[in-house]
Amino acid sequence: MKRITYNLTLLILSAIILMPWQRASAADEVANYLVDGATWLSQTTSTSSPDLPKTFYREWTEDAGEISGYEAISIWRQKLNSDVAEQPYRVTYLRYDSGKVYFLRDGDDAEWKLMYDFTLQPGEETEICDFSGCASTYSGKVRCMKVYPLESNPELQVMELEFCENLETMDDVFTETEEYGIRWIVGIGNIGGPVGNLYSTWILGWGSLLDEFSVGDKLIYRSPYYTGVEEVSDADVAEIKVLKGEIIVGGNPASISAYSVDGVRCYGREGRFCDLTPGIYVVSIDGMSRKVVVP
Repeated sequence: MKRITYNLTLLILSAIILMPWQRASAADEVANYLVDGATWLSQTTSTSSPDLPKTFYREWTEDAGEISGYEAISIWRQKLNSDVAEQPYRVTYLRYDSGKVYFLRDGDDAEWKLMYDFTLQPGEETEICDFSGCASTYSGKVRCMKVYPLESNPELQVMELEFCENLETMDDVFTETEEYGIRWIVGIGNIGGPVGNLYSTWILGWGSLLDEFSVGDKLIYRSPYYTGVEEVSDADVAEIKVLKGEIIVGGNPASISAYSVDGVRCYGREGRFCDLTPGIYVVSIDGMSRKVVVP
């Protein structure tokens, strides 16, 4: 009987001791996509002036190494649909640490600020520093409200968050819909794009959407609203499929051609255009044109 009691005590103590380790293990299981070759495609639009054209962006990581005392990586950005080719520029440095992502705030202090915390569970709070393309001094305490599988890809998780100061002022419609302002895809970034970490769907006058995320040739996420094709004409044309560095036209139309935005014709055969650099292209099919975004 003493031996049974002794063994039971050991089991209880082991469970108590292992609980913090188990929580740490769960944090470590958050996918680290901050590696060379990670690429985000996103778009912004004016919700107050919906007739204005969308702006497409590409962000990517490269140049991993030691930065300000930590293993980190550069994140670069380029506008894709500019009349004049925009030069890529380094947005900041990012580093991953057990499910959390930090950015390096420019300045003499070179201080690392918390950008994402993908380890949060419903009810937990943390202080997040806003990053919208430049190192911001704004920060706010957010609370994780919900975590659930992404409908279009259950292997990915969505986190919904809200600023703590807003929790007491939610109106009836807001609480009935149970849709919270900030949404992150765990390990990838904000549903509006990686740079605007505190972008909220409740922001008036401006809309942002993450279209696609990949690492190398592996597609990790694609928005269900994104086809890679933007209409130029209202006429229906053959099916256009957009892949990484590639445009494929189906339907056996009589004539097919593709051009970069500066008018350079792309080489292709049998409706397939390969080895394209990321950017905006115009595809002409039997005299009808459509604009496509190539990641």
